[in-house]
Amino acid sequence: MIFKGAKRGVISGTKTLDDVAKRLAKKFKIAIKNKRFKLYGEFNPWVLLADGTVTFVDDQTLMRNNPHITNPNRNVLGKNVRATNQKGKTMDGIVVGANDDPSILTKYLQDRSTSQGGRRFNKDLYNNVKSSPNANGTTLNNEFVDLFMNKNSSVRNITASYGDVLSQNDLGQIIRNTLINAGSGPGHLLRDLEKILAHNPQGINHIIGNLRTASRSNFLGAEWVLRYIADGANPQRLRGLTQLEL
Repeated sequence: MIFKGAKRGVISGTKTLDDVAKRLAKKFKIAIKNKRFKLYGEFNPWVLLADGTVTFVDDQTLMRNNPHITNPNRNVLGKNVRATNQKGKTMDGIVVGANDDPSILTKYLQDRSTSQGGRRFNKDLYNNVKSSPNANGTTLNNEFVDLFMNKNSSVRNITASYGDVLSQNDLGQIIRNTLINAGSGPGHLLRDLEKILAHNPQGINHIIGNLRTASRSNFLGAEWVLRYIADGANPQRLRGLTQLEL
């Protein structure tokens, strides 16, 4: 049997039933309970540990060491678990990612874990999420946004100098959008935005509006414009900047 026109989802690129079966075996787990089949989506968690580092744990190990985790799915984001760090020490942590490929948030926390100041940020996030009752993925993102806005120097500079252009709510929404859309991440985007705001070009409000939007294409288009113009390797792009178009 040949599949035609399947361009999206788990059967993308497959041509036969055997191909589909192999793809499904990688993406899903089948469990039988009370004579019923249950199909679980792929779940390979990343855990932010209490020491500020980030570790990868396969789902079976996570469930074996954490009996309260019984259903391997995205609903465990933000949940308290026990996991082992790179030195083999078992400690408390929270789930911050759900796939083999780390999310924008997971990558950011990984990068931060390489420095003392970064690990301190990660520890603060861990403590804030852990102390939240019934924490979930939304809790995790909200706590990250609040902490990032309190700690990030670009947020402070933009708020102090360009508060009439960008409100605190605007900045919060833009940071949330960086976690949803696979771009350069919140730190890089806000540094680029700060550089361009200093020139007060025409069209900046349109760019900001696209950064706030729920539209992925609009957000990524605006982020690309910022990154292109603020590119440190080509400082001439910022010189004499008077207008932005998207």
